[in-house]
Amino acid sequence: MRRTTSKVIINFLALVIASYFLFTSASEIFAQEFIGYSAAGIDANSIKPVVDAFRNAMGSPNNGNAPGPLTSGRREINWDGGGNNSTTSPAPTSFTGFQLIRSALFTTPGTGFVQAPPFGLATTFNNATYSTLFTTFSPLRLFSAVGSNVTVVHFFRPGTEIPATVNAFGAVFADVDLPDSTSAEYFGPEAESLGKVFVPPANNGLRSSGYSLPVSESRSSVSPAVTRHLDQTRALQRMRL
Repeated sequence: MRRTTSKVIINFLALVIASYFLFTSASEIFAQEFIGYSAAGIDANSIKPVVDAFRNAMGSPNNGNAPGPLTSGRREINWDGGGNNSTTSPAPTSFTGFQLIRSALFTTPGTGFVQAPPFGLATTFNNATYSTLFTTFSPLRLFSAVGSNVTVVHFFRPGTEIPATVNAFGAVFADVDLPDSTSAEYFGPEAESLGKVFVPPANNGLRSSGYSLPVSESRSSVSPAVTRHLDQTRALQRMRL
């Protein structure tokens, strides 16, 4: 999977959910084979049924930091240690904090990333409105690129630095104001684009968005993923691999 664009703070959910979206320059393979999950709401509880459906589709258990490869289950990233961290934490690009334990390496053309509660984003981006504008999915913090509206996610075999593919990827976006402003593009193992989808608006709320290949699909699917935002970044939150 590779990028995402928009003016949203990505409550990065790395969960794999699927739902049908408008495809732009999407390959026939992506449109025909991927399953999509999507929901919008004012808070985490309002989108939880669809997020849980996506989790169920990915399988149990949540493998957390367990070394892989594993034959079943999923991985999720939350940005606040499960509700235990409300500090503002800048990070460089490449951000390797989740590479070995949760399989994901984050990069951006910008200057780095930040994990922060809404008031921390207000300070980071020098915009007081961010304190009340953004809703979190992870209880306390969001995740955002700094100095760019592009976040690139590369996947690895858990516990190693060996590149890997995944069969699904999802994220929760915060405050998607406009249609066709926030997108996610998925890539195959040869860096070929599998399709680009726009995330529908959820002004001042949350929007979950994810795609997966059917469990019976044997070919390798998603490699890096890219998310983009229209206006500078806002925040990414919980992500699952």
